[in-house]
Amino acid sequence: MPSVVVALVLLAGLSEAAGRILPLVARRPRVSPPVVAGLLLTGTAVESAVIALWPLTAFTLAELLPYATASGAAPGWTAGQVAPMLLGAVIAFPLLGPALHLMLLTGVGAGLAGPVAAASGGRLVRRGLRGRRRGRARRRRRGRTTPRRPDRHHRDTEADGMTWFPLVALVLGPVLLVEALLARYEVMLYTAGWRTPAADLPPGVPYARGAGPDRPPAAYLVYLDGIGKRRFTDTRDGGQLVKALIAAAPDLRVLGQVQPYSPLAAPLADRPVWVRIRRHAGLLLFLHNVMQIFVAADRRYRPLYNRAVGAQIAGQLRRAGYRPDSGIPVVLLSYSGGAQVATGAVPELHARLGAPLLLITLGGFHNGANDLTHALHLHQLTSAHDRIERVGTWLFPQRWRLLRGSGWNRARRAGKVTVHRMDPATHLGRRSYISPHSHRPDGRSHLEHTTDTVLALVRTVTATDAPP
Repeated sequence: MPSVVVALVLLAGLSEAAGRILPLVARRPRVSPPVVAGLLLTGTAVESAVIALWPLTAFTLAELLPYATASGAAPGWTAGQVAPMLLGAVIAFPLLGPALHLMLLTGVGAGLAGPVAAASGGRLVRRGLRGRRRGRARRRRRGRTTPRRPDRHHRDTEADGMTWFPLVALVLGPVLLVEALLARYEVMLYTAGWRTPAADLPPGVPYARGAGPDRPPAAYLVYLDGIGKRRFTDTRDGGQLVKALIAAAPDLRVLGQVQPYSPLAAPLADRPVWVRIRRHAGLLLFLHNVMQIFVAADRRYRPLYNRAVGAQIAGQLRRAGYRPDSGIPVVLLSYSGGAQVATGAVPELHARLGAPLLLITLGGFHNGANDLTHALHLHQLTSAHDRIERVGTWLFPQRWRLLRGSGWNRARRAGKVTVHRMDPATHLGRRSYISPHSHRPDGRSHLEHTTDTVLALVRTVTATDAPP
């Protein structure tokens, strides 16, 4: 077996093992790291052996079929055939659930069926040959010529494509695999109790901004940023919105330091490994946060992730001065993927703080599976030009009207979801929801329009109509 094929088989075995073991470990606290490592190594050996022996097993079973006569040696994996297993193996990747994982394995098996049938001399091959011969005879009778064989250039092009595909899979597959494993690693650390989430902020970072501690604020507003969030401080775009809200509503107490993509509340920018990665491959930081969104959406990890981030938000609110059962509203303002975290944190915040919860999503990307029973209302700020949010509505079945039992559809039927059109704003770029450079027909910038809309919605749950 060529070394490239061996590497692909081992990677596929590792990912299959991780996808089956990590969800079990994440549900069982106090499992020691050596035990997990041993399970992963054992699972990798078993899964890799199963994948490597798949062609031989299929060949042996094919020989038992009627009219099967062995006409060659048992087929083996080629790089092109086993490369899709890097996708099929990412059962640990939450976007693939068991159904899509089964479909990919079925596709790989279908690609292996041809070589197995040819080697076993089975009935399907013989019937196929007879069918092709009959087709040629019919074409001759009709006066048609036999279809021309592909020329050498066409065959070379196909060969180049088959050569590049496994190479690309070998390069990108490990990256996706490592990201998938790291994304689950934090949830596992949190649930297993191997690490305690960070509670204190670094010096110079306030627990809240806006209304001072001398009197209760009208509301607490927690801003959950998009996938660019990697520090306790604000991102460039998100920071503009937070500053605009504080300037327009000084009676609000605003928190922007929550880490929505880290169950351990550990910013990526403070981790030495990620600092080096940012200097050479900064795109991986965004990929890491994207994977965390899908981990939070995965039904196997979603309750654990929601509990971790909900506890983080509750802890930051307490340190910012919030008193449980005080009746002061808590507003969860989320942008893009932060909506997945905001909707998931509702049950935990209700249990820990008993606070009235208002949710505002800005271009929200979420799966719609989280329970919104304890939320007062959810305001969906969206635009017909927002393609990223639209992808989320297509991607996750829980957002489809067909699944009436999902948390999102139950909230809609209860009248808890209101849609606000922000056209012609986009998700990103110079015309984004929080862009100060592009202006609407009424002369306001998109940032000003978003700020005014958010504050108008916040005033629906506060006791004051305007800041003093």
